[in-house]
This record gives sequence, C-alpha cells and structure tokens, in this order.
Amino acid sequence: MATDLDRELLETVRLQSSSPVNYLSPEDEVVVTPEGIGPLMYGRSKLGDIGDRISSGIGSLKEKFQYYFGDPTVNVELWNIIRPMPRNALPPPMGNQLLPNVPNWSWHEYGNRVGFWRHLNALQSRDIRATLAINGHVCSKYPRIAEAALEAGWEFMGHGYEQQPQHSLDNEDAEIAAAVEEIKTFTGKQPIGWESPGLTETENTLDLLKKNGIEYVCNWPMDDLPTTLETKYGPMLTLPYPLETNDIVIHIIQHQPANIFYQQCKETFDRLYMESDENIKIMAISMHPYLTGTPHRIGHVEKLYDYINQHDGVIHMTGEEIYHWYNSEMKAGQT
Repeated sequence: MATDLDRELLETVRLQSSSPVNYLSPEDEVVVTPEGIGPLMYGRSKLGDIGDRISSGIGSLKEKFQYYFGDPTVNVELWNIIRPMPRNALPPPMGNQLLPNVPNWSWHEYGNRVGFWRHLNALQSRDIRATLAINGHVCSKYPRIAEAALEAGWEFMGHGYEQQPQHSLDNEDAEIAAAVEEIKTFTGKQPIGWESPGLTETENTLDLLKKNGIEYVCNWPMDDLPTTLETKYGPMLTLPYPLETNDIVIHIIQHQPANIFYQQCKETFDRLYMESDENIKIMAISMHPYLTGTPHRIGHVEKLYDYINQHDGVIHMTGEEIYHWYNSEMKAGQT
C-alpha cells in the first residue's frame, strides 16, 4: 500500500521526470537530490547492496534501496490493412493469406477503438502512469489516443513507425528517424526509449537507435535488472521486459484462458517481491489493447493492479524514469 512518502516521491517524479534520482539514505529514508527525480516500475527492497547483483558489469554500486519497481507498458500499433497482419485471431480460409485481411485487421482495430480506453481508465483510476509503446504514425492516424496518453502523463516510447519487423524495412535508419520525429513533433520531446515491433532487431538496429537519440531498449528480456550493451555511438541500456508477463505470449502464443494473465503476473510479482528483500527488483507488464482490453480480460488487469498496490514499497515508474534512476545510481556507485 502506498504511503504518504511514496505519493510525495511519485509526485516529484511526475514534475521532474527528465531528471535523475538518488533515492535512499542509510537512515532508510527517501532522499530527493537537487537534480530531481526520474522513473516508473515495481520494486521493493530492504537495505541491501545492489552492486554485486547487477549483471551489467558496470561496477560495484554501494547504494541501499528499499523499493520494488514496476513498469506497465501499453502497446498501441498501426496495422496497415494492405499488408499481411502481424498476428491472426482467425486463421485464413484454407490456409491462404488473403488481402485485405478484414477480420484480423478489425480484431486489432477494436483495441484502438475500445480496448485502449479500458486500459487508460484502469490505470488512471489507480493513479498509475504507463509507458506507451507507440508506432510513430499512430500520433497522426489515431490522434485521440495519443492526446489522451499525453494528457495522462504517459511516456511515449518508440515502437517502429508502423507495425513491421525491423528486418522487413527497406531503409531501417529512415524508418527509425521517422518514428522518432513524429513522436517528438507530437509530444514536443525527444523519445529516449524503444521497443521494436515483435522485439525484432537487425545487426544494425542498436547502432541506428543510438544514432537517433534512443537511450534504452526493451528488446532483450534477459535480466531482472537493467543491463548495458555497446553500440558504435555509445552504450545502450536494456530494461527488463519479461515475455512471461506479456499478454501476447500468454494469450496468443500459449493460448491461455483470461484468468491466467492475472495468475502468471501475480506469481511473478510475488517471487520478485520476496527476492527484493535482498536486492531491488524490476517487473514490466506488457499489455495490448486488442488482447487485455477486451471485456472478458480487462477485469483481470484491474484485479492484478489492485493486488500489486496492496503491497508496501511498490512504486510504478515509466521506462524513462527507470533509465534516469539507474544511471544516477550507477554514477553514485562509481564515486
């Protein structure tokens, strides 16, 4: 359950979300540095040394933490009806891929027309801001969605220009630049996060993302803490983005019933929350409006966040806020 101190910290985060944060003092108090604050994720930790537990190899960090961070990510995409659909709910007749694929395009379109607003209400009513993984072209094609997310204070994270694998792009650099520019034009702010469509990358993707001003990615679900990859243009941070708490994996790949989203995410949270006694933990939950924004699934999303919010020491942060928090703490650990 959030304390008054938690709420004060979160409010400072919201007012100064582009600045780094240095949270904790040896007296087990939250300390906001003059530079301000950063991030949104789930986490709790008792006083403990995070340095020996970080797998990024950046060095020993001798700071003490008391929170468990969590990052809800809502993915809003543009599926072009003249192309093969990224995913199918209804198999094509006789196995033939036909265009336009009206039923499967409409299945996804329902998410943008209806499901997104259920997600928005579920999170806003619980005072949670999400990271919006958004195809850049959504800003102009679905302006009501983009405007609502911006008004709600959600972070805009690049998610391609339209929903296509990185490998299928004729000019990957130009597509990344177009996505970044459209988000920047709409929000007035350079996006620093990126999740490729389908988490796809070519051998050039990380270099091109860094070249275009991206500082962190969610394409590498390989750790419970941030890690660092090298590019031609400098380091790139990767944030935790587990496949096991992604509604595509649960409902489309594994074909699990609606209640399993709640159960699988709850059990993941319970384990990480327990382990955060020893070290800070981060948990991302990935949702798509055409999946968990449907009438039979949205209640499980609401139930999940009600459960998470019952726990002490849980803070919801955006990916950008996590990025700034992590970099601030790593710098502090090297001094």
